[in-house]
Amino acid sequence: MGRVLGGKVAMNILIYAVSGFNTIGGGRRVSAELTKAFTELGHRTLVWSLRPYKASELYGNSFTPDNHFFSPDGIMVNDLNAELRRKIAKDFLNVLATHGIGLVLFDCEFSYQEFKEVFGRYVRWPSDTVCAALIHDQLWNGRPHAMTIYPCGRDAKRMAAALPYTPIRLYYQMQRSHLIEVTGHDFTREGIGRTPWYKQTFAWRLAHYLKKTQGEYREIIRRKRQFRRLDVLFNLTERARRESLAAYGLPSHRVVCAFGVTDYTSHNIAPVRDFRVESESVRKTVILSFARMAPEKYLEITLLSFAQFLLTHPDGILWMGGQIVPNQLSYFEYIKAVVSHLGISDKVFFWGTCPEGEMLNLYQQCDCFICTDPVDFNLSVYTALKLHKPVVVGDSYDFPPELFHTKLIRRGSATVEGFAERLRAAVNEAELIDTETVAFLKQVNFHTYAQTILASMERFKTHNSL
Repeated sequence: MGRVLGGKVAMNILIYAVSGFNTIGGGRRVSAELTKAFTELGHRTLVWSLRPYKASELYGNSFTPDNHFFSPDGIMVNDLNAELRRKIAKDFLNVLATHGIGLVLFDCEFSYQEFKEVFGRYVRWPSDTVCAALIHDQLWNGRPHAMTIYPCGRDAKRMAAALPYTPIRLYYQMQRSHLIEVTGHDFTREGIGRTPWYKQTFAWRLAHYLKKTQGEYREIIRRKRQFRRLDVLFNLTERARRESLAAYGLPSHRVVCAFGVTDYTSHNIAPVRDFRVESESVRKTVILSFARMAPEKYLEITLLSFAQFLLTHPDGILWMGGQIVPNQLSYFEYIKAVVSHLGISDKVFFWGTCPEGEMLNLYQQCDCFICTDPVDFNLSVYTALKLHKPVVVGDSYDFPPELFHTKLIRRGSATVEGFAERLRAAVNEAELIDTETVAFLKQVNFHTYAQTILASMERFKTHNSL
């Protein structure tokens, strides 16, 4: 299962990469960086996926592992019959046995769901292989009742009632409904034709609601049971770890807080593009938002906050970077309609999907970073912190105690007025970063992330051997 490395056993690790994503986003970047970190720490790391990737799709240009396996029969997942699914399971188990895999790490919750739905039923795990998953998005995001549905722990109801995301999303939805009304661009009904007469009746709507609710209820139970079968769950924040303990009813040694950030510094960023010159923003105040163009990111809140910011800082410029996927083009059109409605078209620049070098130039050249996404962790926020940029976020974010005191983080009320006020403070009250924050951010990297994962795996094995 491993080799001796500096007095410790070096593990053979397999990272399962979900086949549905073929661009370098937050989740894909995490799995690529972890693969690199495990390898550099002396642990042989393989990658498995259901469909073949070009190395540049999965890892970018910085690193490619020596061993990348995929099932040749897994390219069209939806068309797989039982026989092919069994063959994929056999191929997967052969890789585990041949390479002595001691840890299978699913790179996100979607990876594990794909595994279970496509061929997991045909896999009988080797007794000495630990199975774990990185959980980026919690099952109960947007639906707190999911925490309280059995199976769950004793604190599930209390934790569900205290979730900070629920009131924030309600407020965001009110703002969104108003903007949809005033812009006339309802992206939520894109592609929906005229409703048939029978679907307008109360009886049909009630039956449809009950069917949908029952389906969601069964799906929540199914997914919670699936995730309880994992040996170890890794969450990105301490709050998310406590939520998982309550929602899944698992013992503490099976749910761990672990995260990492790429070791970016201002000294190792090459000047690929001058975005200030391209946007005519030299000597102007530039705010950066970097997020995938998707409804769950609530980018219209960023726009509303920026419009408020302009009342006191008319020289302000907003850069919006991040992936624009084909199935979210209607949301992108809605966002552009909001920009037009607010009268800030000359102040907002959309940069779309950026290669890593250009992305880093955006971070380096901005004055401040804003993220209105109602979550507790965001890799983009930590990238900005790594480059010593002030960040403005809502009060749903959960930072480690080492960052509580830093003035780089402007955390508070997730309202349009609150975000605008903290943007003003971030650009008006810029201070030198303190040495304690610098030291902590320096030690937050993917090597420490990988080491936390490995240590947690060893603790799980030790606990189970008692």
